[in-house]
Amino acid sequence: MRIAFLVLVVGAAGAAGWGAATFAAGDESRKFGPEWTKVGNWYYRAAVVEVSHSPGGNVSGYRVPLENGEVRIHETDDDDGLTLVIPGNGEFHVQKAGGKAARFTVWLKGCRYYDLDADGMVDVVYDNRGGRGVESILLDGRLVRVRGRPRAAYWVRPDGAIRAEGFDAGVKYVFERGAWREAGPK
Repeated sequence: MRIAFLVLVVGAAGAAGWGAATFAAGDESRKFGPEWTKVGNWYYRAAVVEVSHSPGGNVSGYRVPLENGEVRIHETDDDDGLTLVIPGNGEFHVQKAGGKAARFTVWLKGCRYYDLDADGMVDVVYDNRGGRGVESILLDGRLVRVRGRPRAAYWVRPDGAIRAEGFDAGVKYVFERGAWREAGPK
């Protein structure tokens, strides 16, 4: 049996990032039916993956059946992004630019975590548990509340700058070179 999960890691210096871990444990009690084929030490079975695409759209949707539930995958035709959804549990989105990851978003039970420059560090946390709508940026190793916006994607300005306004009026923040900094008053 293999168990994989994604965790938010906050280090001693307060820097936050995502880490993935996989643990393996023997489960010899598992019985595999005739639909499984053993190759070496691994068992395989065929699965039918449904794919849909709207004639006028640019997204292919895949439904991958699991033994318990399914995973949905949405992929853009122009290689701009990919989203993995586990219905009722969360989603992981990769936004691409030029074929490379440009931004990551993870959504878990009402909270969204944004990595605005795809460097592996969480830059924004949006907590909407219970309808709160609280948005915070990671500034100098601590979460600082900022004025709410519907989604972090709206922070990107036409000039490419990423900005936020402090919860206390007049304080401005700008995201540059992988970190937030105070940009001064209005």
